[in-house]
Amino acid sequence: VLLSIGEAHGLERGEMMAAFADPALRSEVERLEAHAQRIGVQGVPFFIINNRYAVSGAQPATSWAQALPPMIADLRKAG
Repeated sequence: VLLSIGEAHGLERGEMMAAFADPALRSEVERLEAHAQRIGVQGVPFFIINNRYAVSGAQPATSWAQALPPMIADLRKAG
């Protein structure tokens, strides 16, 4: 199924099969999945900003416009 979806979007079947078989890539995906579980990710989308802030779910632009300025100010203070 994934190969068909990839091909429908212009990806090469051989390249996808090589990626699926790559042990280094598999290890990296497993590492990222474990990290997501540790920090409580339970669905997508889930945004992690500078490893300090987490925003779960699709948020409207107005929510981002309110949330980002204090985050940016805090990050600037932290250096």
